[in-house]
Amino acid sequence: MARQYFAYEQRDNGICILRCYGSSASVAIPEELEGLAVTEVSSYAFAEELEDEPRNTSGFPCICGDKLEEVYLPRTVRRLGRYIFYNCQKLRRLSFYSNLAYMGAGAFTGCESLAFLDMYQLEGRSCLREILQDLKQKVRVDCYQAAEEGGVYASPVSGRGDAKLFGRLVYPEFFEEAVENTPARIISTQTHGMGIQYRNAFRNTQIVFEE
Repeated sequence: MARQYFAYEQRDNGICILRCYGSSASVAIPEELEGLAVTEVSSYAFAEELEDEPRNTSGFPCICGDKLEEVYLPRTVRRLGRYIFYNCQKLRRLSFYSNLAYMGAGAFTGCESLAFLDMYQLEGRSCLREILQDLKQKVRVDCYQAAEEGGVYASPVSGRGDAKLFGRLVYPEFFEEAVENTPARIISTQTHGMGIQYRNAFRNTQIVFEE
């Protein structure tokens, strides 16, 4: 993967990524910067416009908006800020670990091309359902068991380890329609498509494959 640069700041629990710079359309967030774990990616980090733009000393353009196609998150990242991928219309693949604990509102607003998710399963709570609820289009999810080997968890970020594919799931699209009952002045929301039923096939945050 091409060399990349990051604008970031230190927070209580580690490093927060503010912006990414480089010549590639694929971004691999590192596990560490300056010896500290990268634990968060800030709000609007990949949006075309950012109100408080950090200083870019890399000499490379910002990888954001239509310039972004793929993102690979390490296991250390636990939080994604609000509208992090706002209007990234060419984003098509997201790779992440299941221990992602928080995803801000509107994270995937305008990401209609996002069609491939690679999830690396760790023990404990999974964030997959929350991500799928935000994506109404058809999405393919490849589920890997992220085995630890010699202290390295397998993923495209590390390029090491042995991640075993244990499931490939296809979630159909769905859409919501606001229907007005004029006499009663009531607006109700109707959901169309089987995609919503598949997105609810979870128990205790884990996929129920039988459903």
